[in-house]
Amino acid sequence: MSQQPILIMQKHIDMVAYLHIAYGVLILLTAFFLFIGVAGGGWLSGDAQAIAITTSVAFGLGLFLTILALPSLIGGYGLLKRKEWGRILIIILSFLDLLSFPFGTALGIYSLWVLFKDEVKVEFDRSAIYHQ
Repeated sequence: MSQQPILIMQKHIDMVAYLHIAYGVLILLTAFFLFIGVAGGGWLSGDAQAIAITTSVAFGLGLFLTILALPSLIGGYGLLKRKEWGRILIIILSFLDLLSFPFGTALGIYSLWVLFKDEVKVEFDRSAIYHQ
């Protein structure tokens, strides 16, 4: 059996991992700028009640988005390390990403296409045996 399909799929696995990490980083950046924008609006008003409300809302939204970003970051790391749990996590996230049109849908389709390939399953099985 030729090594060529396995080498190509290794590159696809890495690409899926980097895309999910980038997706998580984009969500974190969104959380940061949303926090600055919402909380900053309250601070600009100078009203103590507005500051309290906008800071609380900004903190809640930032925390929510950070929690949403973590699985993508962790799953991408798991894929790079060829961990089966990373593969499973990214498969689950990819099904959820399908609902996030258009970028999440594209990412979900590509990730599922890659992670359900037989060569990828062999790669993760081989990696599990090697690391035992």
